[in-house]
Amino acid sequence: MNEFVRLILIVFILGFQYFLSSRNNFYWGGLIPVAFVITMAYFIIAGNSGMLSSLLITLVGLLFLVGEWKKGRKDLQKKREKELNKMRTQDI
Repeated sequence: MNEFVRLILIVFILGFQYFLSSRNNFYWGGLIPVAFVITMAYFIIAGNSGMLSSLLITLVGLLFLVGEWKKGRKDLQKKREKELNKMRTQDI
C-alpha cells in the first residue's frame, strides 16, 4: 500500500474515532479500539507478522485511539456545559 494512502487511512480512522467518541452514548467510541485489538490479535495468532512488532503496533495504536476517545468525551462535556451556560443566561 502506498505510504500516502496509509497516512490518509490513519487520519480518517482517527477522525472517525473522534466523531464516534463525541456522540452522546460513550460506547460508540469503543467500537474502533475493540475492532483494532481483535484485528491485531488475529494477525498475531495467524502469524502474519512478528510478535513483538505486532504487540508494539497494537499498544501504540490503542494509545492513539483511547486518546481520541478521551478528547472526544472532553469536548462533548465542554459543549454540554456551554449549552447549559447559554440556557442559564437566557433564563435570567
